[in-house]
Amino acid sequence: MKIAPGKIAPAVVAVLAVIILALPSVLPDSYRAAHEEQIAVPLDRVYSHLNNLKNWNEWTQMHAGAEGLEFFYPLTLEGQGSIMQWVGETTSGQLVFEAVEKNKKIEYNVYIDRDRDSKGSIALEESTGGTVVRWEVSGKLPYFRRYVGLFYGSTIKGQMESALLRLKQLLEK
Repeated sequence: MKIAPGKIAPAVVAVLAVIILALPSVLPDSYRAAHEEQIAVPLDRVYSHLNNLKNWNEWTQMHAGAEGLEFFYPLTLEGQGSIMQWVGETTSGQLVFEAVEKNKKIEYNVYIDRDRDSKGSIALEESTGGTVVRWEVSGKLPYFRRYVGLFYGSTIKGQMESALLRLKQLLEK
């Protein structure tokens, strides 16, 4: 059986379209990353630094590569209910401290362009010689962003490792 050349291209396009549209349904719909770091600084000092939203841009990579962002802190800088907002040419968002336990934990949500993009938790534990900082981030992936999700967790984990090393260097100076 011979297939006419003019019918092969539409058939290939149709098969590719079905694959592109259906493949995300079998890919993970969420991501999770975690990292911990020992910091040779007393727990209360680590907590005080993390609990102040103005300090977050010093050590995180949340806004790496984004130019022209303006930051606002509409309420308080510390504690539950604190908000850091940013606005740029192509994006806007906010980080909200949802639950805070003094010297123990900070739980937060990140909203980018009005959607909750991720939630995170930073747990602190006193240890010999300082403080252990355990950072976890997780989130849901929209249907067509699931392709990116295959690499997203490991990408975020690398950013978390770098961020916690920067935090360690800042606090241990």
